[in-house]
Amino acid sequence: LTSAFLHRFLNDIGHDISLNDVCVFVPAGFGALATFFTYLLAYEVSFSPTASLAAAAFMAIMPAHLLRSVAGGYDNECIAITAIVSTFYFWVRSLRTDSSWPMGILCGFSYIYMVAAWGGYTFVVNMIGVHAAVLILTGRFTPKLHHSYTLWYIIGTTGAVQFPIVGWQPLRSLEQIGPLGVFGMVQLWMFLHFCRKHYNMTDKGFQDFRMMVFGVVAGIAALAFAWGMQSGFLGPMSARVRGLFVPHTRTGNPLVDSVAEHQATPNDVYWKYFHFLCLLGPFGTVMMLHKMTDAKLFVLLFSLIS
Repeated sequence: LTSAFLHRFLNDIGHDISLNDVCVFVPAGFGALATFFTYLLAYEVSFSPTASLAAAAFMAIMPAHLLRSVAGGYDNECIAITAIVSTFYFWVRSLRTDSSWPMGILCGFSYIYMVAAWGGYTFVVNMIGVHAAVLILTGRFTPKLHHSYTLWYIIGTTGAVQFPIVGWQPLRSLEQIGPLGVFGMVQLWMFLHFCRKHYNMTDKGFQDFRMMVFGVVAGIAALAFAWGMQSGFLGPMSARVRGLFVPHTRTGNPLVDSVAEHQATPNDVYWKYFHFLCLLGPFGTVMMLHKMTDAKLFVLLFSLIS
């Protein structure tokens, strides 16, 4: 669809180009876009043009990215990498200030494009969910987090379920149910924030009220989860996820069994794909601990999880 749109658009504005040529140049063009969004993401974390340019330069020469951005290497991943980086950028950008939460709208639409492009959207939705949950649990909840996450999740999930291959998995799959739970947490924390501010609760009164609300919500959530598992409403982990933890011959899905990326990554692959960045990465991760911000926490969690 992306290539067909670009082909029609370029011809409509007077550039005569074949669909084959568009497909040849799409990986290189989207590779440049991914590098640009890497610059923006790095700037959002560091607010340093120098550090951002360095990050973009590393992205441009990293073997893992070159494999997916060389002209002629046409596959889903060549546009999915751009979608991943842009989604992450819009997410952290939406948390910069109290008035930046409308960027969650762009994050939602970028996520929809990611879902359309590649099955790796599962990692994206869980990465954002984990970040939001850690922000809440570490006492960094603010109304902007509620607004950003709510916009992203509603827009993104509404768009995701429109694709037949995805269907209702965002609401029924165990590997995607976590972000739904975080969506509930965000609404709960916003409700508590509103009650404390509106009713001028004392610290002791608010603590008692919060514990009561937590108890009720936790009980309802536990019953709902038990019913979902018992009735079959909640499905099992997908073969892709199971392929990471069990021998590939046991997933039961021949397509998954035949693709290396659906299996646990051998250690030597990291050096082949990331080269000297394997040595620089840990230093950058440690630097995220200095003057912690929401954006730095996201990069720190991304480094630990991915």
